[in-house]
Amino acid sequence: MKTQISISQEKAEEELKALKSRFINKVSQDFQAPLSIIILSTQLLTNNSQTWDTETKLRHLHRIQAAVLEMTQMLEESLNQNLDSE
Repeated sequence: MKTQISISQEKAEEELKALKSRFINKVSQDFQAPLSIIILSTQLLTNNSQTWDTETKLRHLHRIQAAVLEMTQMLEESLNQNLDSE
């Protein structure tokens, strides 16, 4: 027969698993757009760098940098929210 403590512990573990799952889903969804920008821009730079002028190359590099910064901010915000909820 399970004690009240073990039942509470199981419930807490299930809630933690659900929280982790929601966190991973949210982060992965939020990262899809910036990652797509990074992938596309790097592919374009790789395939067209010989024919593009410096301004066009820099525009794509800036897109990559902006996407990385956006991902970094989202990750920091998510981690801070997680720490605040603990």
